[in-house]
Amino acid sequence: MKKSTFILALFPFLFVLYELSGNLTNDMFLPALLQIANDFGVSPSLVQITITSWLVGQSISYVLLGPLSDRFGRKTILVSGGLAFVVATAACALSENVVQLLVFRIFQGAGVASILISGYASVHELYDTDRATRILTWTSSAAVVAPMMGPLMGSWVLLFGSWQDIFWIIFVFSLLILAILIFIMPESLEKKDRLSLNPQALGISYLNILKNRSFMMRSFTFDFHFGAMIGWTTTSPVIVMKVYDYSPTAFGYLQIPVFVGFILGAQIARYMLSRVGRDPIIRAGVYTLLIGGVGMVIAALFFSETLFGLLAMVSLSSMGFGLAAAPLSKEALLTTKEGTGITTAVFFLLMFGTGSLVSMGISLIEDTPLVIALFVFCLGLLASLTFRMRGKLPA
Repeated sequence: MKKSTFILALFPFLFVLYELSGNLTNDMFLPALLQIANDFGVSPSLVQITITSWLVGQSISYVLLGPLSDRFGRKTILVSGGLAFVVATAACALSENVVQLLVFRIFQGAGVASILISGYASVHELYDTDRATRILTWTSSAAVVAPMMGPLMGSWVLLFGSWQDIFWIIFVFSLLILAILIFIMPESLEKKDRLSLNPQALGISYLNILKNRSFMMRSFTFDFHFGAMIGWTTTSPVIVMKVYDYSPTAFGYLQIPVFVGFILGAQIARYMLSRVGRDPIIRAGVYTLLIGGVGMVIAALFFSETLFGLLAMVSLSSMGFGLAAAPLSKEALLTTKEGTGITTAVFFLLMFGTGSLVSMGISLIEDTPLVIALFVFCLGLLASLTFRMRGKLPA
């Protein structure tokens, strides 16, 4: 079925807004982390695990959502998962203790998974390779508005309301975008191209993808970049507001340079893509992340009396992720002939699984500048190693 030019032009914009609503659930509430801990009478490290539970909810959902989207279509999964996300967001606002919040955050993450797996698969199926890559650089930049502006927006809400109000705002915003998408989103997977839910065939497909070295190395390179940013997201509220004693509002403003770095990297990648190709851009991103990690360690060891050296190096690492993100994700999906839905599912499973492990690891260790610096440095080393092992794309 031919899709109208108007729909093809509008869908990426709506997809970005919907993805934004999902990401805001993990970023707007960061300034409220210490307030939530006080309200529930628990330690900040326990509330930090709500970030991990959100990531876990995404990770475990991809195993099911990938095959389901290949069987029932992208739009069906996005809409049904979106409804679950909206309900879970309201439940988070109504949580009476940290255990309830942890559980509802898992369901929130599962809802966000439906947004990502259906949306990204649709982009790859609706547009040619170059246009899809360009759209992904825009969606990456636009999606990063959540971690860039989310903490600041959350701090503004806290000036006049409570942490529960943050979730209610996201509830209204996501419900509105979902309602529009129900009428606007094109179905990119025709019925004749849909796959069966044969468990044996699915198991073989998953195994083929996991055995694909080219896919795995590119995915891991992406994952280690993502893990570095999740590490900062998890630990930054405590480092900025507790270690360096900044206010929630100041915390929101101090997050902006980090994600401006990502946007700058993504736009450089978009500009250079047609000029030099994907590989040099990915290489630049990998080594920018590593250099940023080295700089963070130096800042934590020798300039720990101020936050700004560390912040500058986190921003540089974020720029590396911005450079590498879109070309890496596109190349990973080009390495396998399995269904786009199941391949995207494995890609995001590895991505958010890595993020969950990093987030949990940091939550269990004392939040200090040196700890996050060492995490980012080690992840940069791993990214450079997997990049060197990536192999060639199939002809």
